[in-house]
Amino acid sequence: MTTRLLIPFLLLLSLSTSLAFAQGKDPAGAEKLYDDGVKLLTAGDWPAACAKFEQSFSLDAAPGTLLNLASCAEHDGKIALAWSRLKDARSLNLDTKSETRRRQIDSFVSGAISRIEPRLPYLTVKIKGGAAGIVVTRDGEPTALDVELPVDPGTHVIGASAPGYSAVKREVQSKEGARETITLELLPLPADQPAPLGDPPTTPKGPPTVPPPPKDEASGMSGMRIAGIVIGAAGVATIGGSIATGVLALSKQSDLDDLGCQTLPNENLGCPAASATQASEISSSGATLALASTVTTFVGAGLVGAGVLLFVFGKSPSDPQTARVRVVPSAGLGHAGLAVSGSF
Repeated sequence: MTTRLLIPFLLLLSLSTSLAFAQGKDPAGAEKLYDDGVKLLTAGDWPAACAKFEQSFSLDAAPGTLLNLASCAEHDGKIALAWSRLKDARSLNLDTKSETRRRQIDSFVSGAISRIEPRLPYLTVKIKGGAAGIVVTRDGEPTALDVELPVDPGTHVIGASAPGYSAVKREVQSKEGARETITLELLPLPADQPAPLGDPPTTPKGPPTVPPPPKDEASGMSGMRIAGIVIGAAGVATIGGSIATGVLALSKQSDLDDLGCQTLPNENLGCPAASATQASEISSSGATLALASTVTTFVGAGLVGAGVLLFVFGKSPSDPQTARVRVVPSAGLGHAGLAVSGSF
């Protein structure tokens, strides 16, 4: 997910069990598509991986697949859609057979929802004056009137029409955490003008348009601020990858449960002799994924912090002492990251 820090939830992912799969239309096909999506996500190909998860979910509505789809939505900046999918995953989890897994999934979903909800934009549409037969749309789809609804950040096109009135359309920019109200006014048509047929025309649906970052005065942003934006974006993407890795670690624990393995009082793993070799391989893979998830989270957090500092202390190119920034990869025993140097 394209997110803020999720260290507590990543630790949970590394320890908890995976998601139960309900018997859908084609559970075997869904499992194959899910595995293909996991491989693509591990390789960093989000669009292709998310398409596989969509296909898998259409064949078997499993909560684990839906959690991956929520991650895909948040990665694309569609946090309202991600929030909705998390809610649906919680409902699907009611059918999870293992009580332990059900509690762990509920705990993870609750944490993710609590993190996303403060970021949700809300939009209320109102109509000035009374008119019969009002139709209100958002981005070409019908929406409710006088109700505060969560929306994705970005540009939305609000339209309204009614028999005997001129159709009206307006764009609104929704920002994370903002609650906005837009009021439209329908004006009566002249007596000699025919009433419009159907809904008002709307622009084609597409991804939300993100406004460009504000520029410094004079000739634009300094090199330091541009570097800060680039490094911060890299940090956010790194954290998103760490969450996907955490979900994969969660799935490995489910495979151990399916083999009949249990955690013994001495913290060792006890498995049937017939499946000991397979359980050992799965346990080793899960531990590697959990470690990778935690490490990439800290690396991403460091990149985001460096980006913020560069942006805050960046100087305008119009300043006689324009900031000079150099970013160099840094690696050593027990650490890896970026080294930033320059004049502040």
